[in-house]
Amino acid sequence: MSSKYNARIAIIYSCLTCILLNTNKQVEAQNTSVAQMGYEYLLVATYEIPESGKSWMCRDFALIQEKVADKISFDKRRKEILQQYPVFPVVRFINPNQAVLAYEYEKKEAGWGCTKKVISVLTGKDLDILKNEMEKTMANRPSSPKIVFQRDIGNFALMSCEDMVRYRDKVLPKIIDAQTKKYKIQDEHIEYIKKLRTDLETETARGTSNWNILPLTLKFAANTIEDAIGMATPKGYLMKIAKQAGAKVVGRLAFYEWVKKGKDALEAMTNKDTEEALANHMANEIGNLAPPVALIKRMNENLNEQLDFMETCKEVKNQLSSIEKAMTAYNAKLALSKKNIESFNQYKNYIDAYLMDNCK
Repeated sequence: MSSKYNARIAIIYSCLTCILLNTNKQVEAQNTSVAQMGYEYLLVATYEIPESGKSWMCRDFALIQEKVADKISFDKRRKEILQQYPVFPVVRFINPNQAVLAYEYEKKEAGWGCTKKVISVLTGKDLDILKNEMEKTMANRPSSPKIVFQRDIGNFALMSCEDMVRYRDKVLPKIIDAQTKKYKIQDEHIEYIKKLRTDLETETARGTSNWNILPLTLKFAANTIEDAIGMATPKGYLMKIAKQAGAKVVGRLAFYEWVKKGKDALEAMTNKDTEEALANHMANEIGNLAPPVALIKRMNENLNEQLDFMETCKEVKNQLSSIEKAMTAYNAKLALSKKNIESFNQYKNYIDAYLMDNCK
């Protein structure tokens, strides 16, 4: 009887072990999936600060909030906190699908003659709901609550604090640089206009009247400018984008909505908004290069009407000089666009504010 009983116990134990092992494997798989998606687990704890001369009813509360890799890491850290802060600690494990809100307020202890700082922690599925709950709880209290920590599900579901810092310092500058370079007039175009002008100066210095050089110079100049504008604004794309976008600045709440959708969505939207802001900023500048092209073409068409070679050359050289300056000025303004376009600066400000609110 005893041997049969022991055998049954062994079988039951073996089955339970299998179940537990499979369960652990599922949990590990879930944790891996969450980690790969960039989700974060948190430890949020409150405890009373022991102070000499203060009654236990008058002690202030303090808050601890830390990232933890998983439940095992949380349990280890929880034991450390319980040993370090033995006076009424409350330690919570916050899952990635939980919003959390911690707020502090002052509370008078009747009969004890003291006012202490209390910290309350709320968890749930939505940060706005938690804020409404806080406001209802504090509605009839004399002191106003101050939020000391908050994390929404969406805000941190796909982008951690480290992701936001990296985006601000590395990704965002690359996006702005890439969009800026796309609309730059290439240096070789400017150099070629300069070469046409200097070649014409060399020809006129000889004191001869080589009328053949003028139509070639004007034709090459017009083609070069059109190519430059075409490369800076493929098929008039910049002008089209500027017309569609108009002048606008992305608001802070709109930017945070991009953050909630994750890194890929944020990068796509930033790319789009950067291009629109840049197009609107530079549309007039690129438009200023169109009249010289038309003027150069008209000069070429009317060469037969010109009688004075030297005077005509002088006018052509002046136009080429003006075009060269206009192209250089366009690129200079494009380079300064990083500082002058408001939305570019706002992106950094929004991220700084985001980090200040959520990554203390």
